[in-house]
Amino acid sequence: MKCLNPALNKERRKAMLNKTMFLGNLGKDPEEYKTESTTIAKFSVGVNEKLKGEIKTQWFNCISFGKQAEFVLRNCKKGTAVYVEGAMRSETYNEKLRWTLYTSQILPYSNKVQNEN
Repeated sequence: MKCLNPALNKERRKAMLNKTMFLGNLGKDPEEYKTESTTIAKFSVGVNEKLKGEIKTQWFNCISFGKQAEFVLRNCKKGTAVYVEGAMRSETYNEKLRWTLYTSQILPYSNKVQNEN
């Protein structure tokens, strides 16, 4: 982490970055949705990390559109190793029972299928 100098001009302080990168495996086959004009692929990627000697899996929900969605649907299935770069998007939903639900999704701008050699 790096703290920016508050004396920087306002324009430089406005520049922000929303970038997520991870390498993991699809937890299940991608789900396909279609609208009148585009193809949508929703998929989850599990990433293992070792914490205090124990392996934990973090799951990232991803959603791709258009040609990128077609690539995912054509080349990826459960267990496929993928590298994903994208932006994180968070949303809030208010349910009827006064619950507030928070979700996060990754909007990939780069997907790569890893070779299994």
